[in-house]
Amino acid sequence: MKLFMDNDKFAKSGLVLWLALILITGLRFRTREVDESLTADLVVVIQIIIALASAVVGFFLTDNFKKWGYGAKIILAYVIIAFASGIFSPYPRLVFGYTILLAGAGFLTIGLIQRTNNLHGMLKLEKAWLITSLFIILTQFVTVYFSEIPTNAEINRLGEGSSSPSMLSFLCAYALGVSFINIKNKWISLLFWIPRLLLIAIILLTKTRMPLALCFIIFFLQLLFRLRQNRIYLTVVLFSALFSILTIAALLYSLDFPFIKELFYQLNRQDPTTIYTLTGRTAIWATTFKILLNNFYRCLIGYGYGISRLILNVEYSKISIAYAFHTHNYFLEHLFNMGILGLTIALLFIAYAANWITNYNKLSVYLFNGFSSRAFTIMILFYFHSITGIPLGGKIYPIAFIIIFYIVALDKKAFLNTNIKQHSNHI
Repeated sequence: MKLFMDNDKFAKSGLVLWLALILITGLRFRTREVDESLTADLVVVIQIIIALASAVVGFFLTDNFKKWGYGAKIILAYVIIAFASGIFSPYPRLVFGYTILLAGAGFLTIGLIQRTNNLHGMLKLEKAWLITSLFIILTQFVTVYFSEIPTNAEINRLGEGSSSPSMLSFLCAYALGVSFINIKNKWISLLFWIPRLLLIAIILLTKTRMPLALCFIIFFLQLLFRLRQNRIYLTVVLFSALFSILTIAALLYSLDFPFIKELFYQLNRQDPTTIYTLTGRTAIWATTFKILLNNFYRCLIGYGYGISRLILNVEYSKISIAYAFHTHNYFLEHLFNMGILGLTIALLFIAYAANWITNYNKLSVYLFNGFSSRAFTIMILFYFHSITGIPLGGKIYPIAFIIIFYIVALDKKAFLNTNIKQHSNHI
């Protein structure tokens, strides 16, 4: 089966743009200081050009705007509110630039999903995101791991100094959730554990707690899905072995077992006695509330989509030497950046995404367990990520693409139901 009609060259061009936008927002081409983020260099110009082209192509791929479902309409409202937040922002050009990236990602994803012929086409888009994300992760891993450790780094985290450890590890977690596609050949299915184990290893090396917790959630959900399908065989053994190894390793490390300490040193290239302390997220939250309460009208209009760090750190720097890249909470980020309307659209996003969870049994009839279980998993990750991170609400990253993809996919369930028998073997 094909993703689009044979003569639909416009849709195929849209797919190329979609993948290009994921790549250029995911790869780190250079390291910029905070002050430099207010200026546009060649990479920024290319991002804006591709995003503008993506937004235009996305609209042209939509034959009939009356076919837009609730998910697509929520994204449209999201883009409009993000753009409006720049009117009263102290950094309007930066807000408008981030909004263009958001519009390109959102509208092109909507257009591609509406243009797909069938359920098999949806799976192709899903796999395209996975392969592109794995390429981004592998590229960053090879580039960063073999680079010199920053001399001023108190803690050596994979990606520190030349990338973002947190964003890299969260992308690994989302890619891990999408990687559980059904493959009939058992040997190819086993080979898929190689990239999965690499993703887990990268998360461990970044020393990021929430993505590691998301890994356990993914494995637990996959085990439940397989129990539900009465598919208990090698997968259960692999899950059990992985849990056992991680648990035993953590226990031995806590008991100062020499071999584990030395292994920790070799992998992380630093003193094995170093302990990564808790970060100041609660202090960041308190600072966010303080700023909003002192400027209450900003609760209504916000400071501008994607610029929280520029406002937040003026106050946060008085109590900490650390730099807050955002508010570290999905809901606070939207309230801070886009005001009460932004918080409202953030809640609508959460509510609509909950359909994958609350209506899982019904959607499994439409989409079968393979696609719906992966969407279920990603929405769970989205919810947990929202507690201490911003999967949506800041500069677009590949994570946002897959979240938007599954949310807009909810709009297609009626169409997909008419093709379900024909394409059931491809899930």
